[in-house]
Amino acid sequence: MSDNIPIPEVVFAQSAEIVKKSNKRLFVIVGIIIVLVIFGIILLVIQGINKKDYTNSLPIITPTEVIEKETKKTTKQLTLSTDNSKLLTGFKIMEQRPRIEIDISERAKELGWKEGYYIRIAKIGESALTDSMFIEQGISKYSTDNIGKILSGESGFKDSVGCKTNKLPVDNNGADKIEAYLVFCDNTSANGENTFYEIQFIKKDVYMYLTMSGVRTDFELLQQISKELISII
Repeated sequence: MSDNIPIPEVVFAQSAEIVKKSNKRLFVIVGIIIVLVIFGIILLVIQGINKKDYTNSLPIITPTEVIEKETKKTTKQLTLSTDNSKLLTGFKIMEQRPRIEIDISERAKELGWKEGYYIRIAKIGESALTDSMFIEQGISKYSTDNIGKILSGESGFKDSVGCKTNKLPVDNNGADKIEAYLVFCDNTSANGENTFYEIQFIKKDVYMYLTMSGVRTDFELLQQISKELISII
């Protein structure tokens, strides 16, 4: 036998050693892959924890939270109702009509006046000279950009000849802005009295004034009427 012929036991031993080394390399490769996978999973988990959820942080606005800047009602629909208000029991309508441009000052037009309505009601006993109460209401709609400029902290009678005004405290009652005045006029008013009350307010795109005069006046009643009107705008 030639000396170059390998002995079977040696061949098997060499083969086993080669297989052993191959398995060891495979084990190392698989181990590295497993470690990388685990490391990747850990990174994803950490990123998921630290990532800010901007979607959940955004405010959710529901339809009921949206503040409407304009009322859907016309000025005529906002007039005093002698039929439906218990506060106006016994009152009768004396005059009512739409307000037209000739009724409106140039200043009002500049501020974006759109439409208006006027109504005058009265409650008269046996004699207007001894038992009478008159309420006037003027309503206008304006541009929402300028509605806040309508009330200037002065009575609507500030420029009336012979009239003086005293500001009165008044509850807001849900208006965006509200003012009240006691008005004294030297000359006799059209209703036979020279002292009367005035409340004016704005809400959304509506400006409204109320005046009360007559032999009998009741500022508390006028406040309750204004509160009722504010609630329907």
